[in-house]
Amino acid sequence: MDILSAFITPIVEIVFVPVKKQLGYVFSWRKYARDMHAKMRELDAARVSIEEHMNQNRRNYLHVPTQVTGWLQEAENVKASVENLPIDVGSCFNLKSRHNLGRNASKIIKEIDTVLREHSLITWTDHPIPLGKVDSMKASTSTTSSDYNDFQSRVYCLLYIIF
Repeated sequence: MDILSAFITPIVEIVFVPVKKQLGYVFSWRKYARDMHAKMRELDAARVSIEEHMNQNRRNYLHVPTQVTGWLQEAENVKASVENLPIDVGSCFNLKSRHNLGRNASKIIKEIDTVLREHSLITWTDHPIPLGKVDSMKASTSTTSSDYNDFQSRVYCLLYIIF
């Protein structure tokens, strides 16, 4: 009997680990959904701060890291997957929908953690953009001009050169 239990015990332990994980999805689906929404709030806060920093840098002609646009796209994709996840499981006996919700929420939590980890890797230098890359802008004046001819004094010189 000892020989038989020596073989069966490790096999039962190996088989029981995945079964326990799958049962955890069924019985802990609310916890996974709550955790997913808490992580999503963190991701939304990080996304808003990144967008504000990016807009501020663009207004001030400062460098925006190249990975920011990709990170924002990933954050939007995760947000869309959270919004597409149905939260209502129907009745308490609907084990399949509970399992799917728990499993999908767990996967989304891992995605959110990955995106938040990438957020911490973004480094903002706030260096000015080289002058060759700055968009040419109209000189700021208090009056608006519809034809963008702000320097009327140079019209005479321009006509003199052309003709």
